[in-house]
Amino acid sequence: MGFHEHVSTSFKTLRRGDGLSAIALGDEDHQTLLRLLGTTDPYVGAERLTQLTYKLGDTREGKAVRAALAVGVDRLSGTKARREALEKELLISDSVRWRAERKGFEELVRLVLDYPQQHVAENDPFQDVEPFELEPGDLDVPPAEPENPSTTNRRGAPWLRRSSDALTWIKQDTKTQVALAFIALLVSVIITVPFMPKNRTTQETASPVDAATANPPRATVSTAPNEKVDNTRGWGPGRKTFTMKHPASFPVFNSITDQPNYGDERNFVQCHDVADKGKPGGGWGDSLLAQDGHTYECMVLFVNDVAPNLDTIASPNTGGNIVAKLQNARLKVLRPEAAIYNPAVVGVLSADNTNPAEVWDSCNFIAPRKVELTYVPGSARMFTNTTPTAGLPLNERYQGSQMTTGILSKDGALLGSKQDGLVGQDGGYVLLDFKVTLAGE
Repeated sequence: MGFHEHVSTSFKTLRRGDGLSAIALGDEDHQTLLRLLGTTDPYVGAERLTQLTYKLGDTREGKAVRAALAVGVDRLSGTKARREALEKELLISDSVRWRAERKGFEELVRLVLDYPQQHVAENDPFQDVEPFELEPGDLDVPPAEPENPSTTNRRGAPWLRRSSDALTWIKQDTKTQVALAFIALLVSVIITVPFMPKNRTTQETASPVDAATANPPRATVSTAPNEKVDNTRGWGPGRKTFTMKHPASFPVFNSITDQPNYGDERNFVQCHDVADKGKPGGGWGDSLLAQDGHTYECMVLFVNDVAPNLDTIASPNTGGNIVAKLQNARLKVLRPEAAIYNPAVVGVLSADNTNPAEVWDSCNFIAPRKVELTYVPGSARMFTNTTPTAGLPLNERYQGSQMTTGILSKDGALLGSKQDGLVGQDGGYVLLDFKVTLAGE
């Protein structure tokens, strides 16, 4: 079995189960996949494969693959539930979703096979095995197997089986074929003529689904020379991840992937339109449609994922274990100074005693025109288990219109319940507001 077939088989197994997870990758059937990803650690492998799924982008194919593997979505149990959720979200049919999923997985296989050449171990602290030395032909796609008529119907409906038997009988009788062809032609003429369009010279042949998903060529809109249209941002850096059952043995920001009340903590920047407050779900997301004149509230989660017994949070009178706390913990928020296409609000968390020294995540604002993001002064407030209900306002100082101290400054704002830069197990989140202004046509 070649590498291409090994990887494809692994994806089929993950897709049919509960999706991509370190536990699933621990199965011996996925060892080839892990080796191609440069590791034998299923937790590291799950992290790297997750990153590759996001390289597929925010396309229909990328969303279909991530839904099939339960990446970045609620971990719905079973393939059917994830498929139905995606079809409902994208308003697409089962056949369109299936085609997108197949195309997306083909691209993901290619990304995995390219990984050994593009990610050499020099600067990767978690590269614990030598990547495979691929030989010519290892990346070739195996020839497609001929379809078996008895298995092409995925649902196996009885009426389809009966239709198949009838068609087999017709194919074996030439006279029957001729007679039925003549009858079919006569019936089609009788039925079609009264309903032929009066004001069209041709009749469309594409189905509504195919027509809706087609993308005919069109003219482009001119932009300024060297104008960058895609200014969206992602998250990073790639880092060792942990779970609730296996937390970190050292202070580290936002690296648990199965937080029961939140999910994957690496996705720690979320925004929503304040007009959506009180609606189901609240409209929170990390990629939003920017509407002119609207104000958006952004949330930045910060958590120290060190094991609780190392922090001794159960003995608050002692102040806990200072070594287990994030020290000089800060949040800095980046956003473009001027109006640009599809900008991002980026939250950067940093501390003096953690590795990596800083982590970041973003929320992207999408629009067909340039977007200006204006911070609402005084809106930044921090929430922890011990802060007031309305939150603790973060210190801000300005020199003219430039913030010199605070969340948008070069050094960012100190975190912690006392805003002293010490973050133990309590963690928390910061809320801040931005107003959106779209540039003129």
